[in-house]
Amino acid sequence: MRLATVARERAVCVSFGAFDREHDRLSYRFTIDEAAFSISIRYENVDFFELERRFGIGFMRRLYFHIGAFNANQYLSLAPARINFGEFAEYADAAFEALWQTIFLRVWGQWRYQNDLPWYEGPAFGLAASAGGPIAYPRARTALLFSGGGKDSVVGQAALAASGQRYDSLSYSHSVYGAAWHQHALIDKVLDFGTQGERNRISVFDDFLDSPILSREDSTVATLCAAETPASVFMSLPLALAAGYDDFVVAHERSADFGNFTWDVTGEEINHQWGKTLAAERLLSSYISTRLLEGFRYYSLLKPFSDVAIFSLAAAEPEALRYAHSCNTLKPWCQRCAKCIYIWLSYRAYLPPAFVANIFPEGLLDRPENRRWFHELLGLGAHRVFDCVGLPEEVRLAFELCRRAGVRGAAMTDFEAAALDEPYPELLARCLTLDDSRAFNIPAPVWRAVRPWAAQRLNSALSRLNEQLLVAT
Repeated sequence: MRLATVARERAVCVSFGAFDREHDRLSYRFTIDEAAFSISIRYENVDFFELERRFGIGFMRRLYFHIGAFNANQYLSLAPARINFGEFAEYADAAFEALWQTIFLRVWGQWRYQNDLPWYEGPAFGLAASAGGPIAYPRARTALLFSGGGKDSVVGQAALAASGQRYDSLSYSHSVYGAAWHQHALIDKVLDFGTQGERNRISVFDDFLDSPILSREDSTVATLCAAETPASVFMSLPLALAAGYDDFVVAHERSADFGNFTWDVTGEEINHQWGKTLAAERLLSSYISTRLLEGFRYYSLLKPFSDVAIFSLAAAEPEALRYAHSCNTLKPWCQRCAKCIYIWLSYRAYLPPAFVANIFPEGLLDRPENRRWFHELLGLGAHRVFDCVGLPEEVRLAFELCRRAGVRGAAMTDFEAAALDEPYPELLARCLTLDDSRAFNIPAPVWRAVRPWAAQRLNSALSRLNEQLLVAT
């Protein structure tokens, strides 16, 4: 029963409203009871009228539905009782419902926990007959690398270049993170040091996530959520049709596969990063290849890598890393959120001090507002911090390497007082070992080329960092 034990919830209904497209833009309008919201998605290097001519309006409308639906799933944050897909209702078949439901339950786990809605399973909607199978499309033997401009993107583009695979790049901006031009300009600085061919850009303009809707008197929830990674994959499918991309490649690390905690109420693992897991990757790849684009592949090239390995490999790409950014609050760095704290600590552990000082002019260990984040990053809170960060043991290793390097501050004193007894040399060796069990989704020729490239560099990092762990303090 979809609304079991959610008695306090209003019977909110989300409805698809007007839809329109231009040569390079898709526009969706939605209503949430009496409130209206819109999403506009602008593409470079896509002509939708040309795609409709080549692949047919029927298929393209099915694609428009998926793009709209996975952008509209942010409205599930208001715990609606129903969703009405309007003119696209004929495409909401059983296969779509299974995908939609799985993504909702997994991605919104943190949201359900924070809003005390353990048994809410999402809105009900009517099911259509089967909407059809995949279409074949011309291939260009080129991959599309997603770049967010962070340290993972830096290593991802270096690894893809080492594989010999031809690739173009995709950068994606969202209005909740500020001006589109600024986001793309930051990412371009990282891409300048890659070997990609064509650069593609998608810009999303959305008036919901940054709206004051949670302040309404009748609001029954306190936080909002969006399945950003799955939404970005569906949004990018027109690029596959336009340019014939064989593969969509992302740079998601293996630590994303591990949850933040197990919720005792439901017994489920809650994972802030579930949309970046290997399970999500396989789910999306399977659905798209069997329902939309025949032969489509979607994989993370960094899934076999720990965060420690990624930071160590990024250290060999200083020109690009100088322009990397990961903050979701104030780009490039706010220096007050868990992500910034984690990146600074890890940079300080694995990169030259002068290099780090040019990016973060002041140390962050003594700021009182940051000590909470250090505490949670170390795994000393009720759960692992809700952000895209590494595992607690990876944070502890970074702290120990910083301690051996003479880094001091209030949070370092807290770390020493916690007396976290880790076998650091063994932990370092494990973190710098590639996990081949997570490589099966990567095309075999690509992994055969990337693995020795990475292993050679990680062996060198292991020797250097082991010496640092031997330094007396």
